[in-house]
Amino acid sequence: MIRNRVYSTAVKEHLRATYAHFAGGLMMVGGFAYLFHRCRWSVQLFELNRWVSTGAILLLGIGSSVATRLIDQHQYPVLKYTAWSLFNSSLALSLSPLCYLDVRLLAHACLLTASTVVSISAIGMTTRRENYLWLGAPLLAGVSVVCLASISPLILPATAIGTLSLSEFISLYGGLVVFTGALLSDTQKMIDNAESAQDVQTLSPIDQSIDIYLDAIHIFVRILSVIIENEKRKKERSASNSKTE
Repeated sequence: MIRNRVYSTAVKEHLRATYAHFAGGLMMVGGFAYLFHRCRWSVQLFELNRWVSTGAILLLGIGSSVATRLIDQHQYPVLKYTAWSLFNSSLALSLSPLCYLDVRLLAHACLLTASTVVSISAIGMTTRRENYLWLGAPLLAGVSVVCLASISPLILPATAIGTLSLSEFISLYGGLVVFTGALLSDTQKMIDNAESAQDVQTLSPIDQSIDIYLDAIHIFVRILSVIIENEKRKKERSASNSKTE
């Protein structure tokens, strides 16, 4: 299957640059998240108002993402990297509360996420490019469903236990499936853009990498949530066993 994919030198260089920015973006998000955690900025922000803080982070993320994609990397590299850093800082601000969790759980989630990303990326890199490009439209519908399920706890009353449980299941496990598929589709889309471009040098590795590490972050958050749920069940079982004894 690997023989089906033969890349030109220019495409290989573009893929290397894209994955270098992918790794750099993740390290930047992690570093900013730890910095915000140490400065307690995330706690101070979320203590203000849940809706205001969520809306502010969302607007900052969307605005900086649009600015990053609109700025030409070759003409205005400083502005491009500034907007990219601002976008990564908005992601880090939303993820910084995770730093209060047990380091062991975070390391476990990082390891499983890295294994998933490497495996899915390898599939996307070695299969024919038309195999998974068709997933774009179904995945967009899936992302919409997952987003609605994710925000439902903010809208539905606490008494709707059954609906909240279903929405949590869809957001967690459905999101894990959707964003894993999105990672596969975005990987092939990145390769397709590089192979179809008349001049690969006109493509932006930053723009190409953003979609991929957004998928990776969504996968990480959901894997971490699954691990936390499993830890809670283990503690409940051990507590019930100790009571029976």
